[in-house]
Amino acid sequence: MSEDNNEIKEKRVLVLPGELVGNKSMKIGNGAYYVGNDIYSYYMGIKSIKNNYVNVIPLKSKYFPNVGDIVIGTISEVANSNWMVDINSIYPAFLHVNDVPWKIGKKELTEFLKMGDLVLAEVSHVDETKHITISMTKMGKVEKKKIESGITITIPASKVPRVIGKSGSMISMIKEYLNCRIIVGNNGVIWIDGKNIDEISEAIHIIEIIDSQAQRNGLTDTIKNILNNWKEQKMVKKNE
Repeated sequence: MSEDNNEIKEKRVLVLPGELVGNKSMKIGNGAYYVGNDIYSYYMGIKSIKNNYVNVIPLKSKYFPNVGDIVIGTISEVANSNWMVDINSIYPAFLHVNDVPWKIGKKELTEFLKMGDLVLAEVSHVDETKHITISMTKMGKVEKKKIESGITITIPASKVPRVIGKSGSMISMIKEYLNCRIIVGNNGVIWIDGKNIDEISEAIHIIEIIDSQAQRNGLTDTIKNILNNWKEQKMVKKNE
């Protein structure tokens, strides 16, 4: 393989924060740092080597799964014994027929899940080759299921802890004020459902604010004030 081909291959290598990406014979570019004579990545991203400079391009909007994560994914392909699922990661996940809550038997897989369908599942396995499997049968706090109502929005996975809040405080407050059912996937995909379109719309608006102001101090109080104002305006309109 030629040197040029090797460089092209390097540009598609996914690395994790703290992963070794170079040595003392190379120079530091963006997204990398020295420890002794070795170079490590600051981010989860794509490693690029050009003119002997090591760069790591962060994948800010992509998610890297961990076993036990709850994810919301979209069926992207149907095979003979499994479904391929887009979980907002650089790699697809695989959902096997043995990991769904239905008896498939000799039936076509598309009778149960077809392209474009949404599923709520749990990451059951991630190996060193980035092969990801998910399951809808593992028991836990959240019921794994096919999603057939509501809407989904996607935020960077790194913002998920802010949407959930400490001990679930932020997401519980949003649910209480807006009377919506909300499930926040660790992959940044969020499912919202409710009886009132205005409440669903406001839930989306609130999550977008959290996404854009995630680094702001006092964000919980800010969101509470917005929700209180929204509730007051709703009562005024109701009484007009």
